[in-house]
Amino acid sequence: MKIPATGVYFKLENYQSKKWIYSNSDGRFASYRGKNYNDQYWTIIPAMKEQYKGYFRLQNLQSKNGIYSNPYVFGSSAGDYPDQYWRIVEIPGKHSGYFKLENYDSKKWLSSTSKGSLADSDVADNDGNYWKFINRK
Repeated sequence: MKIPATGVYFKLENYQSKKWIYSNSDGRFASYRGKNYNDQYWTIIPAMKEQYKGYFRLQNLQSKNGIYSNPYVFGSSAGDYPDQYWRIVEIPGKHSGYFKLENYDSKKWLSSTSKGSLADSDVADNDGNYWKFINRK
């Protein structure tokens, strides 16, 4: 799997819901499938600190927010904090071509229900934990 370079924008599409994550500058953070909007596009910002080596921040094109997960809450916010760093975990087999995103701080997986509700999950093997990059056209 090719990981997009910083500055290359992509959608994150969930295996189970087939919806894309979005983040608005007005605070809305959810998933959607339909027309294309700038709030659906993300880029990868590699971690600069040694302690986060191998992790990256997902930054939204419109809101500039990053997706975060900590032991207390999950969402999207501005800033640069440990709970905004994720690593890509590729899993062969049934979900070939997809990957999972594990958070540095919470150790939880970015997940979606079949209807598209976003969450962070403790359950490692769940169809809602699998994502793929959809490059911007």
